[in-house]
Parts: sequence; C-alpha cells; structure tokens
Amino acid sequence: MSHLFEISDHPDRSLALASYRQLAVKYDATCNLIDPVRKKAISLLGLLPGQVALDVASGTGLSLPMLSQAVGPGGTVLALEQSPEMAAISLERTRRLGLGNVCHVVAPVEETSIECVADAALFCYTHDVLRNPKALQTVFAALRPGATVVIAGYKSATGWKAIFNPWFRHRACGYLSTFEGMGAPWSHLFAYVPNFEIVEEYFLGSGYLGIGSIASLPVGEGAGQSEEPAP
Repeated sequence: MSHLFEISDHPDRSLALASYRQLAVKYDATCNLIDPVRKKAISLLGLLPGQVALDVASGTGLSLPMLSQAVGPGGTVLALEQSPEMAAISLERTRRLGLGNVCHVVAPVEETSIECVADAALFCYTHDVLRNPKALQTVFAALRPGATVVIAGYKSATGWKAIFNPWFRHRACGYLSTFEGMGAPWSHLFAYVPNFEIVEEYFLGSGYLGIGSIASLPVGEGAGQSEEPAP
C-alpha cells in the first residue's frame, strides 16, 4: 500500500495528515518490528519519578505506557501529535490503561504552546519533525538545560548496505512526507544538542538510535557536526 503515498522535497503537513489518516487504524500492527528499539530508546532517557517527558509526534501512543510508568504518578508525559486519527487512538489507549499522568496536545508541533519545562524528549520515528526547524525550536524551548534527548528513526544506509536504500524508502513511504536529509536526519539538532551521537544502527543501517543532552544555550546550527551526507 505504500505506493499510494506521496513524497515531497520538504516536510509537508498536508501529505502527512493524509497518510496517517489512512494508516491510523492499522498503524500499531505495523510497528511490531521496532518495539525493541522503542523500549531501548525510552530506557536511554533515564527518566525518574516526578519528571516531565515529551513524546514528540506520539502517534497512536505506543510509547506512552512505558513513559507514564517511568515518570510515575507525580510526573507528566506530554504527547504531541498533529494527526486527529492517530491521536484518537492514543487517547483511547490512555483512557483504557488509566494513564492519568499523560496529557495530549493535538496540533502541529510548530504551532503548539508547551506550557511546561521538560526533563526529556523522545523522538521515535519522527523524521518530518526532525527536518522542521520551527518544530524543533518549539520543542527545545520547552526543555531545561541538561535535558536528555533520544531519537530513533529512519536514515539512509551507507557503504555496501546502500544497495537496499530504494527498498527502505519504499517501505517508509507514508510514515514520512519527505526524504530530505535522510543521510543525517538529526543534523538540525546540533544547534541544541551539540553532544548528540548515534549509539546504534539496525535494520541493515536504515535505522538508528541516538542520544544527547541540551546545551545551556543554543550553540548555532551545525556546531560540532561534520558535513551532512547527501540524502
């Protein structure tokens, strides 16, 4: 079904909303393969009871039970999701599981007003947000200095594994609206997370897991990074 989805040369909200309108009902069933990656990403956040965590582009809320448990009753998880269809499933999951410390914001990240100071942010397969500087500015404005940021997502494979990139992109269609920046999806983060590093690759180099912490002040776009590989 992935051939039905369109791809742009930049993050495109209308394309993303249309794609997730189709994907929402069966989305959870397509995510089994990345469940171990999701669990490891949440573990890397190192959340403590009472803390505030952001789940950026939270989708159907698959990460919310683990995040909710990590911060405990005294903490808060803020789930940011622009797709009404995806968010509706997330809200139902939250209600069904009794996750009273989870709050939902249904709006594009770049148009969201985050009225809290967060200790951590999870970006789990959120390529469009990572390539949207305005969305990143909104998220990082809500994170305290020293906050932990963990990202799991797609990227282009390199070396001999690059022969599989056409297949990887075919499979990714619908889950993102652009392949721009696929060589280093995290590149815009260095303005806020100068120590960001990739800690693991998986799925023949088409997936990655990375971590870093927020600098006291933005250090300028591209600080601490080498030239971005071609998408």
